[in-house]
Amino acid sequence: MERVALDLTGLVRKVDPTPFARGGFADIWMGELSWLITSPVQKVAIKVPHVTSKHLRGTERQEVERRLERELKTWRMLRHPNILPLLGTCKDLGTFPFALPLPSMITEFCPLGTLADYLVDHDEPIDDLAMIHDIASAVVYMHEMDPPIVHGDLKAENILISKDRTPRISDFGLSRAVKNSDVPTGYTTSTFHGSMRWMSPELHQADDNGRPPPFTPASDTWAFGMVMLEIESCEIPWSHIIHEPAVILAVMRGNTPPPPKNKVISPAFWATIQECWRQDPAERVSMRDLMSRIDLLKFQRDVQDPSSPIGRRSLSSSSSSIRSRSSSIISSPATQTLSLESSSINDADIVLARAQRAFTQRSRSSSIISSPVIQALSLESSSINDADIVLARAQRAFTQRDVPLARQLYSAAATAFAAASHQLRHAQTLTELARVDKPNARTHLKLAMEILSSPHQPMYQIRVQRAIAELESSSEAKRLLLNCRSSARKGGWVDEEGAALLQLGQVYAAAGEDDDAYSWFNEAIRLGEKHDKATIKSEALEGRGGVSVRDDAYSWFNEAIRLGEKHDKATIKSEALEGRGGVSVRRGEKEAAIMDFEQAAVEYRHCGGGGKRGVTRVLGRIREISGEGGTLMTDALSESTSSLTPSLDGT
Repeated sequence: MERVALDLTGLVRKVDPTPFARGGFADIWMGELSWLITSPVQKVAIKVPHVTSKHLRGTERQEVERRLERELKTWRMLRHPNILPLLGTCKDLGTFPFALPLPSMITEFCPLGTLADYLVDHDEPIDDLAMIHDIASAVVYMHEMDPPIVHGDLKAENILISKDRTPRISDFGLSRAVKNSDVPTGYTTSTFHGSMRWMSPELHQADDNGRPPPFTPASDTWAFGMVMLEIESCEIPWSHIIHEPAVILAVMRGNTPPPPKNKVISPAFWATIQECWRQDPAERVSMRDLMSRIDLLKFQRDVQDPSSPIGRRSLSSSSSSIRSRSSSIISSPATQTLSLESSSINDADIVLARAQRAFTQRSRSSSIISSPVIQALSLESSSINDADIVLARAQRAFTQRDVPLARQLYSAAATAFAAASHQLRHAQTLTELARVDKPNARTHLKLAMEILSSPHQPMYQIRVQRAIAELESSSEAKRLLLNCRSSARKGGWVDEEGAALLQLGQVYAAAGEDDDAYSWFNEAIRLGEKHDKATIKSEALEGRGGVSVRDDAYSWFNEAIRLGEKHDKATIKSEALEGRGGVSVRRGEKEAAIMDFEQAAVEYRHCGGGGKRGVTRVLGRIREISGEGGTLMTDALSESTSSLTPSLDGT
């Protein structure tokens, strides 16, 4: 049932003669809410809009009002420990000259103010990674709604700190309603003012009519990277650049902010932040993957060196850092806290502690039949946070090739998501479980399809169908993948269509039908070129080279190698080098083949645990060509290969 914003007109009053904060679209006042004459007074924050209307036509005013009403309904529906709830709206708390008669928004009052102020003004120790993870979990929650909900104005000034020091994302509604409307950008002097530093490159490019592009989950991800930088540096993004037009110019040139000078950040953490700042929105990390990476960084820090300062700091050391702000960036409303029942953070901490203890105590040879993490999930109210933590552990175990532990953890995470009634995450986790539980893979995938059928989730159904195709015969796999390709085209999901085309090419190639495989790889190449999808194009070029018996096979591998180098894709580059070496063998060019195989072996070493099989394979090819003794390079690579993580099949 849709929740509407509760009308609190007549129940709220201002308690101060002046607002305690001012923003680009509203002033924030201290207020009191009395539900009944005899009920206790609740301290609240009152956000009174002042969107100027003297430059708006009647239809434009209606557009802003309509969008605000829709956004407030959306905000009212959100229920998450790290999202500030909207208590309701009022229509009797005043307005401004020439301002639209928009309702005032009522939220709970947060005495600790905004995250921007909290980072500078408070001396309590803070766990940066934990705070970033909490904020990310709220954004993931919004992005995985059906349809996805985009915040559109993520920054530290729009995140409030509750009295128990929990971050709450706020400031939904007004900014989104105005910025996403069809109103020309000249209607107010501060439409985008104050948020330029957090905006992604695509948001700075207006269309031919001067209207800005829509906000997307990818633009939220870019802004979230800026929030991470704020938390680490205690400064606004681009703090070394005073004027905002210069910031826009830097962003449009493809530049990103430098690391903070006032704090040492680990290379892994800085690389994670930079994943948010890919110029191509399609290449940015998803918030779900980003949250898992942050959780993994925190896990590594706590397990490897609990005393490490990375990701932890005392604010007394950073409060001396001046938060650089131009006078035009006005503090956002310091409102809010959450009226939900006790959050699951404590439960999540229990699971985290037990998971860490289990990891440090377990033997590498043990399959951990009775995992403390699974036992921890017997808490009375398993939460999304609990399940996310266990899922991150499962993904880590999988990358480390610990299949028994990964299977246990994926199963536990799936159970927790089911208990929390999070159908989409339940289905996604079952799909991942199928990768490590081959005997029961069909059962897991069938259940995932049933879950995704109600409510209908066609994009995720495509992903499950592709996983099912890997288990089926050639003819059935072809049928399923053709259906996936058709559904993806209808839905406009380019990545899913590309994945289906690549898989079709692989299925036909495995069946020895090289001409058909060649055609499907060609289709994938055209799709990648049309939509500027470098990964799809490079993988298709590699596949086409593998099935080509024509003289141009060498060229296809060359193109795949070039794209792998350009986009830093070690797996693509290594496999393409191996393919080009194979072409050289067929041509009788042994020295060229050996050089390619040796370079492929070096690249395979950068491909994680699965790279060991690639190294072993190409070294074997070198020995076949050069004789039993191999080469000096072969011997050196053979000696160092033993240090690589073993693959799933133990090779």
